Amino acid sequence: MKKLLLSALTLSAYLTVNAQCTELFFSEYLEGGGENHAIEIYNPTANTVDLSKYVVRRYSDGHSYYTETLHFTDSNRVGMHTTAFIPPYGTYVIVSGFLIPQGSLPACDTILTNKILHGSLNGMLDSCCHNGTNVEQAGIMVYNGDDALTIEKHNQDGTFTKVDIFGCIGERPTNSAGGTSPTGGWVAAPPFNNGVGGNYLSRNYSLRRKASIKAGVTTNPLPGTFNILAAYDTVASNNFGNPPVYNENYTDLGHHTCDCNPAGIAEINGVRVNVNVYPNPSNGQSIAISAMEIIENIEIVNLLGQPILPVVEERHTTFVKYSYGSFTKGIYFAKVTFKDKSYQTAVKRIVIE
Repeated sequence: MKKLLLSALTLSAYLTVNAQCTELFFSEYLEGGGENHAIEIYNPTANTVDLSKYVVRRYSDGHSYYTETLHFTDSNRVGMHTTAFIPPYGTYVIVSGFLIPQGSLPACDTILTNKILHGSLNGMLDSCCHNGTNVEQAGIMVYNGDDALTIEKHNQDGTFTKVDIFGCIGERPTNSAGGTSPTGGWVAAPPFNNGVGGNYLSRNYSLRRKASIKAGVTTNPLPGTFNILAAYDTVASNNFGNPPVYNENYTDLGHHTCDCNPAGIAEINGVRVNVNVYPNPSNGQSIAISAMEIIENIEIVNLLGQPILPVVEERHTTFVKYSYGSFTKGIYFAKVTFKDKSYQTAVKRIVIE
């Protein structure tokens, strides 16, 4: 998938954003087997967003009040940092972090946790159990299909404003028998809180926000009206079971296509520009950037918008190859300036594993 991603310092000079594209929202939701849970948050704006101004909250089991709050910045917890940002048109992924079993809670799939710990995903671990005695838990990531989740912004007066809601706060959808034990979930047909039939979409599924969605849900839905398929697409399973037991798919976490991206990663002012980065992700090979147009300059920045100067192994008018050893593991953005397009630019995301 191709998206426009760039530091706030450079992007605003080139692009404008649809008025709807002003606040963070959930772009992917995964409720898989065991504790394989992940949520992805998308920044639809042309500015880098400081996540210290936001929290994610869980409203469990139909409660009308939040039961857990996750803060993005806490240096005392695994997989977290004193600062956290989402680059323009970028994502931030929160993954359940039970690295070993804890009581009745099984360990998570290491594919998920390693992507965070090794820096190939911009994100953090929550609900961490990383050794036999140390449990660090905010608790939002132990949702199980009948819990509402919110992204909330901290206001100057100390209050919080909901910028996106997944689910319906105060409502607990039922299970296939019409009860709440075992856990039910929201379904595909109205009333959406009636789990009779058991075709849950909020349980054992991966959901991806439609590209046409440009803003979050800021008003709590009326009971029975939370229609997942109006805003999300279900994602085909990549579970390794045969047949798969859970419809979980985390191959695309860290990427989101959205119409808020005003030009697209390979389109400038309506003119298609073919830009390729390969291999991407790279786990040891040199990184090549090529285009159909003459490349005037390439600027590479990290997640904080800080420029880096990788070693150039090979350069031609439409092709540049960089040394893998010039990068540490993580996410970068390459801003490519074209000579024959009046020095306009396109941006590519680079993942180093």
